[in-house]
Amino acid sequence: MAGFERRWEEWNLQRDLADFDLQIANVQKKLSENRILIANKELQISNLHQAQTQEVLEFLQNKFSNEQLYLWMIQVLSQNYRIIMQIATSLSRMAQRALEFERQEKVQIILGDYWSLNNTALANSELSEEQKQSGILGAERLMTDIAKLDAFKLQTDKRKLQLSKTISLAQMMPGDLVELRSSGKITFNTLLQWFDMDFPGHYLRLIKNVRISVLALIPPVQGIHAMLSNSGESTVVVKKGLEFQKKRASRNFGESIALDSPFNDTGLFVLDYQDPMFLPFEGLGVETQWTFELPRASNPFNFDTIVDVLFTIEYTALHDALYAEQVRQELGDSISHDLILDLHHQYPDPWYHFKNPTPAETSNSLRSIKVTIPPQLLPANIKKGPNDVSTRHLSVIAVGDFKDLTAAEEAELQKAFTVSKGTQVYTTDPNVSSGQQAFPTYQIDTNKNYVVFSTRNAGEPNGMIANAFNPTGDWEVTVNAIQFQNGTLMNRLGNIILVATIDGKLEHH
Repeated sequence: MAGFERRWEEWNLQRDLADFDLQIANVQKKLSENRILIANKELQISNLHQAQTQEVLEFLQNKFSNEQLYLWMIQVLSQNYRIIMQIATSLSRMAQRALEFERQEKVQIILGDYWSLNNTALANSELSEEQKQSGILGAERLMTDIAKLDAFKLQTDKRKLQLSKTISLAQMMPGDLVELRSSGKITFNTLLQWFDMDFPGHYLRLIKNVRISVLALIPPVQGIHAMLSNSGESTVVVKKGLEFQKKRASRNFGESIALDSPFNDTGLFVLDYQDPMFLPFEGLGVETQWTFELPRASNPFNFDTIVDVLFTIEYTALHDALYAEQVRQELGDSISHDLILDLHHQYPDPWYHFKNPTPAETSNSLRSIKVTIPPQLLPANIKKGPNDVSTRHLSVIAVGDFKDLTAAEEAELQKAFTVSKGTQVYTTDPNVSSGQQAFPTYQIDTNKNYVVFSTRNAGEPNGMIANAFNPTGDWEVTVNAIQFQNGTLMNRLGNIILVATIDGKLEHH
């Protein structure tokens, strides 16, 4: 009986456990059903996310501001920024060149390019990272170099001397004045030595302005019609460390101005030194070549009345005491000067009698004119003792109408002039007499408006005359009144100019 009861209790226990298992299974079934519901919801949510993501992708792919737009914007903005950078760089380099122009020395501060991107890369749709970074901080680097350029300008800035020099064509280049009267056009040079004689020690001489005056009988209503030109080639002295050397000036372009006033004409209506543009010929070195044109066809006045042409150069310079001593040693105490004797204009009375002889003098074929060179005519700053001044060269310029001369008549013309000063006699006749000396050089103008006889030999342009003599005293010019086929030499002769080149010693005290 006890065994049966024991088995009954076990069966009741197994029944109770089975009931609990059933309850647990029901609960697990509900949990599984809930998990299925959750999984379904998550699937729906994933499908929604997928659909949304697809829509966002389609939007990003199809919207206006896409990747291609930004690549295109990079290209356009890069081009624009590059152009602006190039303009800024060009202006900066122009400022650097202007400083080089003023200092006459090379300045290398502003670079040629502050943007490393080349133009071909801008046309490509694919830009590398390096290309996308082109131009970054270019403006800052340019600003830094501009500050360096400004600092260099301040460090090297000096107040320049302001000077002017007037060059007389009649005194410095009498032959060119004769050529101007004849043809209306001359080409001449201005030399550094002329300026060194005035101010030894000046360097960096740069032209600021040029003025021209034509001294002649010109109707005030007509004025003149002339051109002054320069090719742009000039020389300037610059300082390199402790040395001074000549170099070509930075300005290398030619220029021309038109002149319509005979007095101090600059080619400008109003001369404004604050003009933002360069004045005519500004920046040229003072040693340069000029061409002055005064066409006869455009200037209806008598060219024989042109007494002189004054060429005034206004310029700036710097001074150095050591260089001044160097220049003085190079120049020495000797000075060379041309004495100009324009017999027609400077000695009108003797010239009138020379051209209009008395009946008794007419029978003589030799006509003479006597003039005197007083000591006062010598430069004031040279010693005037009898042995302090000597004549180095002598030239005779005979101005007249020699156009229609035959070869035989021109040969006679070459023998017609004699210049004497005391015992010194110079003749244009190659067949010299005893005690006479011949002019070795003869030249006739291409237009045959003047002839030149000179002691300067073409082979030895610096050779001195045989016997140096003091130029002061009485001079006599004798002309053989040759009878040509059409008139006499005296009728054709318009002027005689003597040019005596003298050597002297400077008077320092």
